[in-house]
Amino acid sequence: MLPPDFRWIKPAATAYDETVIAHGDTWVVHIYQPERGKEWVAMLDAHREPEARRHRRCTAFANGKAGAELWVQREQARLRLEVQRAHAISHTRISDTSLSTSSGLAT
Repeated sequence: MLPPDFRWIKPAATAYDETVIAHGDTWVVHIYQPERGKEWVAMLDAHREPEARRHRRCTAFANGKAGAELWVQREQARLRLEVQRAHAISHTRISDTSLSTSSGLAT
């Protein structure tokens, strides 16, 4: 079971299954199947830069989901903090850009 501020979502409107765990609008886990009919993979720390993400093979889709939920429970404090920091940085960049643009200064 996921902490209350994390939820399973579909990665796209046309997706068949909920394969992403999100905190707000930010993905933290994505379970995917690189090739149809092959093994499933859980991408942990999906919110990080590609080189910092970890990938774990899953024996089955259901096992991957169960393992992902356990991982989020264990890592929830760190995940919340990292997502919050990423949002703060993103909002600062947006504010800086809008201030520069409205003052007529080039960025």
